[in-house]
Amino acid sequence: MRLESEAINLDSPSHVGCCRQFFGGRDSHRASQAFDPVGGAYRRRFPAGHPAVQGTCLLPFGILEKHGPHLPLGTDLLNVRYASLHAASQEYAVVFPEYYFGQIFEAKHEPGTVAYSMELQLRLLQETTDEMARNGCKKIIIVSGHGGNEHLLPFFAQGQLDKPHDFVVYVLDGERSRPDGPAKKSTGIDSRAIARRQ
Repeated sequence: MRLESEAINLDSPSHVGCCRQFFGGRDSHRASQAFDPVGGAYRRRFPAGHPAVQGTCLLPFGILEKHGPHLPLGTDLLNVRYASLHAASQEYAVVFPEYYFGQIFEAKHEPGTVAYSMELQLRLLQETTDEMARNGCKKIIIVSGHGGNEHLLPFFAQGQLDKPHDFVVYVLDGERSRPDGPAKKSTGIDSRAIARRQ
C-alpha cells in the first residue's frame, strides 16, 4: 500500500510541527503527508532527520492488561501516549506508536492480559530501537507507563553497553522520574545507558 504524499519543505516554519507528533495529534495530517515509505523520498522526508528534532524520538511503552471493570484494556498505553504527546508539544521529538511488548507475568492469569516471553520482549525491543536508529532516531527515550517494566527497561538499557551502537537509549519511568515524584527503590541499576559509538 502506498501512502499519498505531497512534496513539502520540512524546514519551513509551518511544517516544523509535524516533527513533534509524527504519529498522531494536531499535526498528524501534515505528518502523514510528509511520510512516503517508497524510494529516496522517504529518507528526505522522515521527520527524525529534521534539525529541530535532533534525532530525539519517544517510544511510549505500556502494556495490555485489565485495570478493573471501570477502565479500558490498555490504560497504561493510553496514559503514556498522552504524556508523550504532551512532552512533544513542549520539546521537539518524534513520538512513535504505543509499544506494549513488556513485562506482565504477574497478571498473566487475568483476562485481557497479553504476556510475551522474556526472550521475545528483549528481542522485539532491540529490533525496534535498532530500526528507530536506522531511521534517524539517535536519542531514543523509552517512556514507561507501566510499573511492571521498572526492572525490564533498565536491564535493557544497561544491555546496550554490550556492543557498539550509533544511538543512545534512555529510560523515563513515569512518576518516579520526576524530581518531586514518589521515591523510587534503589535497584543499583543506572537506567540511563549510553551506548558506545561505533
